[in-house]
Amino acid sequence: MENIEARVSDPFYVYQKFTSSEELKNAIRQHVVEIRREIDFTKNDKNRVRAICKGTIPDLGQLDSCKPSQSNKESEENKCLWVLYASKWEQDVDWEIKTYEKEHRCLQTTNVKACTYKFLAKKIV
Repeated sequence: MENIEARVSDPFYVYQKFTSSEELKNAIRQHVVEIRREIDFTKNDKNRVRAICKGTIPDLGQLDSCKPSQSNKESEENKCLWVLYASKWEQDVDWEIKTYEKEHRCLQTTNVKACTYKFLAKKIV
């Protein structure tokens, strides 16, 4: 079951298939370099890949001196919503996207760690 409308506007969609986890991770890296976001592969083993956006939303609200300051741990509401989860059954060959939240609430960054010399060399050659 393919979602043709989503395929036109987004590089990923639920039920999209990839032949290997490396192909999926390369597509994710390509996407994050294009949109200038920082991602992290949190679950990455032989049967699943989960990529989350590490961006945070700046707190531009009013500062209240009466409230205690937040701890070093980031609050849940300041985290970006973007997530992609793909997995495969052990007997299957293809990797399939199961969960995809495309909305970014974070700011773009100029320091994208996915844009390495190896990534650029593959694009040039």
